[in-house]
Amino acid sequence: DYPTATVPAYHAYVVCPKTSGAKQLSIIIDGETTGLRAIETTDQDGTMRYYDLQGRYIGTTLQGQPKGIYIGNGKKIVH
Repeated sequence: DYPTATVPAYHAYVVCPKTSGAKQLSIIIDGETTGLRAIETTDQDGTMRYYDLQGRYIGTTLQGQPKGIYIGNGKKIVH
């Protein structure tokens, strides 16, 4: 019973039937996708910064970190 539509990448199509008990709401967001322009991989003093695979900053050394894959200087590092 729902209409079909082609939705471009990074867009959404939401259907809220009147039987759902929710009031009808139209949301239109237009413009560019936002995101990171660049990732800082070193501190101001030149110390390397390490991140986990979820993008969380973990520190300037891998000592004490569990074995795994990390990102440092834009490259994957197996520790």
